[in-house]
Amino acid sequence: MHRGEDGTTILVEDAGPGVPHDLREVIFEPFRHGGDGLGIGLSLVARFATLHGGWARVGDREGGGASFEVFLPDGSFVGEVVPDGVELAAS
Repeated sequence: MHRGEDGTTILVEDAGPGVPHDLREVIFEPFRHGGDGLGIGLSLVARFATLHGGWARVGDREGGGASFEVFLPDGSFVGEVVPDGVELAAS
């Protein structure tokens, strides 16, 4: 985890086979995955990051494996229109 001037970056890396280039564009979509599992976890990570004005991305780990990076900006941000009838908690 790294705290910068405008937010926090979380980095998670592994030494596995990495994420194939053809899956990197879709791996954050619900029910898309490159192996075992349902393919919902990374989509939730990306969705929550986006809702808070941030982002999630995947790349190569130096020396082999995958590198997942999530950025969350400082401050309050709502990334999309809140549906009618839904109230946000005051911060």
